[in-house]
Amino acid sequence: MTARRLTSQYSQSCGRRKIWFFCAIRASGLAPRFTNRPASFMEQTDAEIVHFAEDDYFYLPDQFHLAVDFLKQNPDADFVAPYQGLGFYTGDMENLSRETRVFGGKDWNSCVSTTHTFLAKRAALIECQDLFHRLFRALRGRGVPDLAMWMALTKKRVFNPIKFIYWLVPHRFWAGSMVLAWYYCWRQILFGRRYTLLVTPSGHCHPHGRRLGSPGD
Repeated sequence: MTARRLTSQYSQSCGRRKIWFFCAIRASGLAPRFTNRPASFMEQTDAEIVHFAEDDYFYLPDQFHLAVDFLKQNPDADFVAPYQGLGFYTGDMENLSRETRVFGGKDWNSCVSTTHTFLAKRAALIECQDLFHRLFRALRGRGVPDLAMWMALTKKRVFNPIKFIYWLVPHRFWAGSMVLAWYYCWRQILFGRRYTLLVTPSGHCHPHGRRLGSPGD
C-alpha cells in the first residue's frame, strides 16, 4: 500500500484517530517541497499527530494505527517511525544503549536517526520549527540531510569526537552529518531539549532494487 492509498484508507477507517498527512512526491525532493508547509501543520488544530511520508515506501496492512496509538499513549514520545532497517542491528551508528518499549506486540526502540518518513506530535513540531526553518532555508534545493537533523534532535552521537575521527574514512556520511548537525543546529544541540525518537519493525517496507526491505538494509 502506498502513502496516497494509506491516506485515503486511514481517513475512512480511523475517524477518531485524527492525523495530518504530508506526502513527498520524491524522497529526494522532501526538503524543498516541505519548505512552505510547516506553518500549516502547526497552525491546524484538527490533529495532534502529523505523518511525513516519502512516496517510495509500502505500508503493511493493519500496522499503521499502532504508530498513532503509540504516540497517543506515550506522552514522552515525540517522533516514531514504524520500521527499522538491518543497519539498526548491524551498523555502528546505532550500536549504543537503547530503551525498548513493548506496545501492540512489537518492540519500539529508541534510536539515533530515521529517514524523512516519520510521525510527529504537533507539539514537538512547534518546538522544533525554528530548527526546521533554519535547515530548509540554508539547504533549499539540496535536500535536508536526515541524519544530521535527527542527531541534533535526539542529541545522540554528536558529543562523541572519537566516533567522528573513527568514521572519517569508512563512514564519511556519518562523520559529515555530525559536522552539519553542529554547523546548522548547534543551538538545538547545546540549548534545546532532547527529543525522543522510537522505531519499530514491520510497519513499512522500502524497495531496494528488485527486493523489499527496510531503510539501511
